Amino acid sequence: MPFLVWLAWFGVYLHSLSPGLGGEDSGEFAATAVSLGISHPPGYPLMTLAGRLVSLVPLGSPAFRLNLFSALCAAGALALLYSLVRREAQARWGLGARSSGFIALVSASALGFSQALWHQAVISDKYPLNLLFFSAIIWSATAGIRWELTAFLLGLGFSHHLQT
Repeated sequence: MPFLVWLAWFGVYLHSLSPGLGGEDSGEFAATAVSLGISHPPGYPLMTLAGRLVSLVPLGSPAFRLNLFSALCAAGALALLYSLVRREAQARWGLGARSSGFIALVSASALGFSQALWHQAVISDKYPLNLLFFSAIIWSATAGIRWELTAFLLGLGFSHHLQT
């Protein structure tokens, strides 16, 4: 089911994706990704390297590809949120699969439809990747998975943005 949540949200964001450069830092991130330059502090090295890889995909303009990357990251974060809320609703509240799935879907949808996330998910910006790391860190920390994965994700998250 998390895959279906990811697929649905990616489709929603794809439908309203900016075809080129968006506002805010979108142009700067596109330029630094394509040229492997350095953006404003803290430089966003992980965003630059990931953006460089994405910019090599032969699909549309480099700006469109980076916007697509933001949509992929935002949809991934919503799928992780869905999975986290569903798991916690079952474990902590004792809800069944249907009830916990409904609550998780409402939670992911509330964030997904928020103006703040939607705006960032359809342009090339740092926040969708940051939200993906944040969601992955919380998901792994609460899933009972080995702490090394959480530490690794935390390190990657901090290398991207200090808000992590």
